[in-house]
Amino acid sequence: MPISYSESSSEAPEEDLGWAYADADWGIREKCFCGRLMKIETASGLASGNGGRKYYKCPVWVKEGRGEHICKWWDEGVTEEIGILQGKVADQKERLATLDRQVAFDPRIRELRDEVALLKDEIVMLLDEIAMMKEENAMMKEEIAKAGDGALTLCVLAVFAAISYLFK
Repeated sequence: MPISYSESSSEAPEEDLGWAYADADWGIREKCFCGRLMKIETASGLASGNGGRKYYKCPVWVKEGRGEHICKWWDEGVTEEIGILQGKVADQKERLATLDRQVAFDPRIRELRDEVALLKDEIVMLLDEIAMMKEENAMMKEEIAKAGDGALTLCVLAVFAAISYLFK
């Protein structure tokens, strides 16, 4: 369909997109195809047997047959959403089972797991060594600080002795 100024832009689309709308309407949607947020309402039609039943719909939807906006029973949407989640859980279970089989049959993974355990033990030992070195460093600083007073006195005496020897 060419775009021009002489043709009306309000023509109906040439392609039927019902299949795309049906796919996109699966489960519970937060927004309609038009971008508006969905509203949850309660049916009031007692004659139809749906009185009190909840549904969600686009605020613009008005009993249309074109499928451009969403209107759906809430319980059907929840049932579909549960089905979607069950599929995702089944996929995750299968992935975990596959990983378990790989771990069980792949010796490299067992070797890596053992190596990781050894490295963890080595890290713990190194952290203990670092803590001991910090303690030793603190003790040496204290000893140097105490000995520093005597060394200064000794240096002053040595300088005094050298000066007195020179001026004898």
